[in-house]
Amino acid sequence: MMFTMKTFALLLLNGFNCMTINGLSSPRLLLIRHGRSEMNEYLSQAEQTWGDPDFIDPELCDTPLTSVGLLQASQLNIKLRQSPTKIDLLISSPLTRALQTAETGFDNVVFSQRMVSPLASERVFLSSDTGSQPQELVKRFPGWDIENTVGDTWWYTSETEEWRPPGNYACPGEPAVVFYDRMRTLLEFLKSREENSIALVAHWGVIRALSGASLNNCEMHAINTADLPSEPHWEEEDR
Repeated sequence: MMFTMKTFALLLLNGFNCMTINGLSSPRLLLIRHGRSEMNEYLSQAEQTWGDPDFIDPELCDTPLTSVGLLQASQLNIKLRQSPTKIDLLISSPLTRALQTAETGFDNVVFSQRMVSPLASERVFLSSDTGSQPQELVKRFPGWDIENTVGDTWWYTSETEEWRPPGNYACPGEPAVVFYDRMRTLLEFLKSREENSIALVAHWGVIRALSGASLNNCEMHAINTADLPSEPHWEEEDR
């Protein structure tokens, strides 16, 4: 069971922690893509689009939100604060753009607990998908239990055969088999949770793999955990 934005808005206004299918309640999962980042800004420039033959990775590691991204996160916060629904568990990717979106988007929004999970980080395509060391993240995001959930150099770093389009890259790319295996583990983790209402702030590739949905920055997608696939959604070019 998937929902349009109009239906989702109505559900938010009425409040829901569980959805009912065939008389059985099942936890709901709210998927949220991070706001516009500095790498999103860079990729919007002419001749700097992913896949262009002269593409150059600008070595923007763990990129933060832009002013537009922060505004998007603030607008997300308005929508979430209008809802009487309590989030039982808020999960964020450890990439800075996701943590910033989670902090701003859920400011003064009721939730029971929060956690950071490297499983939810974006597939490493570019330098922006490489992260920060946990010691740095703890300083910037002190309200999160980062030290117990995020290890040193938690993002993909192994040198492998190049699979990305021609271009000048600043980091190794995460192979499809590695990424989708991680998404399989994330699916299993989400399905195993006992909370009634979970929000996950993550990335385009992660949300696509979990649900098949393609989200814009700070867009939301609600899905029943019972409807999560048994296997992640693979992009055609990765098969």
